[in-house]
Amino acid sequence: MTNPPLKIRIGVSDSEPDLRHALELKHKLSLYQVEGEIKYISHVNDIGKAHIASEFGMVMNPLTSALLNDDIDVVIYPLHETSIVQTEALKLCALSERADTSSQLLIRHDAFSPASDLRLKEKAVIGTQTSLEALQLKSLCPSALTCIVGQNTSHNLNMLQDGAIDALLISQVELHDSDQLLPDLHMVSLHPKELIPKPGQGVHCYQTHIENLRTRKIMKLVHNPDVAEETNIERKVLRLLGEIKSTSLGVYCKKDNNGNFHAVAVLANFPSEEIKKVSLSQSTSYQLAENIYQLLTNEL
Repeated sequence: MTNPPLKIRIGVSDSEPDLRHALELKHKLSLYQVEGEIKYISHVNDIGKAHIASEFGMVMNPLTSALLNDDIDVVIYPLHETSIVQTEALKLCALSERADTSSQLLIRHDAFSPASDLRLKEKAVIGTQTSLEALQLKSLCPSALTCIVGQNTSHNLNMLQDGAIDALLISQVELHDSDQLLPDLHMVSLHPKELIPKPGQGVHCYQTHIENLRTRKIMKLVHNPDVAEETNIERKVLRLLGEIKSTSLGVYCKKDNNGNFHAVAVLANFPSEEIKKVSLSQSTSYQLAENIYQLLTNEL
């Protein structure tokens, strides 16, 4: 008598990026003879910020509810959108590999100036998604002007092509995922050490019910421990500062081939529009997050 095939039920919303990540997980599981069954959960309005603790209890989206009700085995969230506070019933059981966390500055031809900072003409208007990105860009190019354009990539690219803005800051992942043609645009690549991303950005986390031991064991097969070492440091800095600082903090950590850890971080003070950038390298991860926290908060 043969054992029944292993199966993992993957919960997903109806958005294209979420489906793509679910299909990637399904493929990874198949390499270990595990069947991935994709189950659509409707009316998911706030993917990622699934469980934010407050004095009023837990705020949960339908994917989280499906996990708690045992309708699915695992859900996928962008790690940088996932709260550092987890409900006791759920557990992050694995992390994906890390995507390219660099940013791209797309510049209209009439705003391009090869000899200037970031190759931008003076007083060029740059569209950014967050205030933290805007302040970091201002530190790199003080003459530039910035405006917040929101999270809709297609809308932002249309604004750029229509001339409403001179340049657009976009993540490499968003640029890769976009199917829009980008004629007559110049591109300046910014390393994560120059434009520091949010803690955990570029990584997806897999969440399951804490009592679902079978799923937790299977998901270890696709877990990336090196990525976990890096993002644990990044998210611990956020934990030390408090989640209220999530919109004003950027942290990026990289472990090199010799096992050394290199971290950069930025903390914004929005009332004064000042930012503090720090960098630190250690041969071990021990106390690295705490040391970064101390550097960020000293005299800020």
